[in-house]
Amino acid sequence: RLEKLKERTVDYLRGEWGGTPYQGSDLWIAHSHLGVTSRQYDIMMKLYEKMLKKERVGKQEIAECLESLEKMRAPCIDKDLKFKQLYLKHTEKLAKAAGGDGWTQPAVTPEEKAARERETAENLDRLKMEEAKKRSAAAASDAGDVEVPKPKTTAPKAKAKSAPGGGAAKASAPAPGADVSSPAAAPAA
Repeated sequence: RLEKLKERTVDYLRGEWGGTPYQGSDLWIAHSHLGVTSRQYDIMMKLYEKMLKKERVGKQEIAECLESLEKMRAPCIDKDLKFKQLYLKHTEKLAKAAGGDGWTQPAVTPEEKAARERETAENLDRLKMEEAKKRSAAAASDAGDVEVPKPKTTAPKAKAKSAPGGGAAKASAPAPGADVSSPAAAPAA
């Protein structure tokens, strides 16, 4: 959903700023059901400003972008959730005109409506669980792709023994092809 939101936002702004005109819903229709607050819009404006600066956009262009975004505030903000209530009443009116509540067969009784709502909630829960399993399986698969370094095996160091006369004896090298991975396989001195 976030990717779709990003795509629509970029498409809208591209049209707003002189590119290919946007073909989707107008701002009011697109935002009326969301209940966007002025505080949320302020946060969005600060994030736009931060990103434009991070991308080293010129001061004049930043000012123009922010001015343009500020003009979009009125149709996006829903003080007191009035837009959302209007939207819900409108969709309810459309559903009644279509002969039901938006389902293929209208729910006649409150029990039928409640049963459909439970079914929808169960389906959403099932879909969420399936998505979680997919993410878990993908994460496990990704973890399996990581190579774990194997510990290096080195020949054990032979302790120097005293040779007759007080000097140290030279450690003998292992025979070619000898197993040097365990102390038991080390050559005797």
